[in-house]
Amino acid sequence: MKCKTEEESDFYELLIQENLYPTLNYHVGSIPVHFALVPFKLALIERHSHMNEKRLMKRLKKRKWDVLFFSRERLATEHGRRLLVNDIYHILSQKPSFSLFETKKGLSH
Repeated sequence: MKCKTEEESDFYELLIQENLYPTLNYHVGSIPVHFALVPFKLALIERHSHMNEKRLMKRLKKRKWDVLFFSRERLATEHGRRLLVNDIYHILSQKPSFSLFETKKGLSH
């Protein structure tokens, strides 16, 4: 695994438990993505103060990727990680390729 912190490792394990299987430190073109759900084209990127989120979203949208920004604080607690997983399921539920069964599974936690 290429997780930089224990919090990232815990989040990675939670995603695996949810059958989401992220790719770590992925690149969409020249954009580095902390956690990528490649089959769903969903990029999870850690939020930084110097980051231009609108520009990143626009660049990823051109490549047909959705993006979810997260904070280090959100990864720091089990509750925060679970909320992030629910955010992921919410985004995935909007995609036509994601089944209703999987969405209900994710939102039930």
